[in-house]
Amino acid sequence: MSDLLLSATGISKTYTMEQRPVDVLKGVRLDVFAGEMVAVVGASGTGKSTLLGILGTLDTPTAGSVSYRGRDLFAGSEAERARFRNQHLGFVFQFSQLLPEFDALNNAAMPLLLRRDPEAREQACAALEQVGLAHRLHHRPGELSGGEQQRVAIARALIGGPELVLADEPTGNLDSHTGSQVFDMFVALTRQAGVAVLMVTHNNELAARCDRRMRMLDGLLYHD
Repeated sequence: MSDLLLSATGISKTYTMEQRPVDVLKGVRLDVFAGEMVAVVGASGTGKSTLLGILGTLDTPTAGSVSYRGRDLFAGSEAERARFRNQHLGFVFQFSQLLPEFDALNNAAMPLLLRRDPEAREQACAALEQVGLAHRLHHRPGELSGGEQQRVAIARALIGGPELVLADEPTGNLDSHTGSQVFDMFVALTRQAGVAVLMVTHNNELAARCDRRMRMLDGLLYHD
């Protein structure tokens, strides 16, 4: 495996709480290659979500660098990072983060609507059919079950043709049976599309189904 997508080196993140520095990340290094599934496991509060936010350029590191296909992601402006996220990344969060005022079709289409793609809704319709929601296109999030909402989020993450999907506890808000079904679908669709996945989770069973597993402990990342 030699097609390096994302490389993080020396990632540190320090917050100030009650006028005292708190080191959440302490020099993390991580590479992600095209088409692979990587799991980062660890207990709550170990820095997993903070790391994912930095790798997805939703947050900035205190120190260190993140590059994508050799491009330094934090060298440019926030507008450039926003375009990068829209064009190259997909996101799946523990809570689906769907827009409550839009139906499933428009939520799934959002990445392409932001690109002003004239076929955004047509492609969203096809993506929702893939996740078994062709009959729920015009239902708003409040009218969908938790599993259905997460399937809309998966469709939204994949619709723009990303090379990398970042998933933060993608089934953590679901019961075990529904979570297993949603994860099966997530794995199948990302494998089919050849998309790389970086997932943070505390679920070792899900992590074991990935190509590589790493462990976050006290702000440091270790190879399992």
